Amino acid sequence: MKKSMFYVCFLTILLLGGCTWDNNNEEWRTVSLKAVQSIEVDQASTTVEVETANIDQLEVAMFNGAGIVMEEERGRVRIRTKSNIVNLFRMKSKPKLLIRIPTSYKEQLVIKGSSGHTKVNNVQLQQLEVLTRSGHVSLEYDNIDSNILVIARSGNIRLFLKEKEPNVQWLLESNSGKRSIQIPLENPNQTNKKTEGQTGNGAFRVHFQTTSGNINVN
Repeated sequence: MKKSMFYVCFLTILLLGGCTWDNNNEEWRTVSLKAVQSIEVDQASTTVEVETANIDQLEVAMFNGAGIVMEEERGRVRIRTKSNIVNLFRMKSKPKLLIRIPTSYKEQLVIKGSSGHTKVNNVQLQQLEVLTRSGHVSLEYDNIDSNILVIARSGNIRLFLKEKEPNVQWLLESNSGKRSIQIPLENPNQTNKKTEGQTGNGAFRVHFQTTSGNINVN
């Protein structure tokens, strides 16, 4: 009897999830970044995409999710997604968090997660940090004018860069994952677990670190 009730409840959750959240459900929030030194995102297992735009305020959108929680405190804006058990069983429309940052904002963005994937599109800040366990991280830049730190345990890290000679000090670290960088480095130093070197004047620092994930810079 208990098992039958469990299966009934389980199927009900799946059906409700299909009816409620697979219909392009979305929520938008905005907040001023005046006097804000840090934007902090707790993505958990939600896919996050970050981009800049010619806008006056930070814009955050949740697609096919339970909603957004946004808090402002002492120069920080904290963003996280509301949890919902339906998200675990959704087959088609997975939750996605879109973050649009004003081009005038130049401070810090920190993204922390577990298995959610992260995509960053040409975001230029004083400091960008992405810290994840198994989520993949993809970054696309025309040129690099930021310090960037990405740490992923088992997730892969990829950087697609149009600039041929960025002003960067590079440090790529991995225990068992593969590392590849297609940009010629000055004074390169490579070991079994580390690749480092410089391009241009080295004004910015890019540090990628994985345990078993792969690192690729194109």
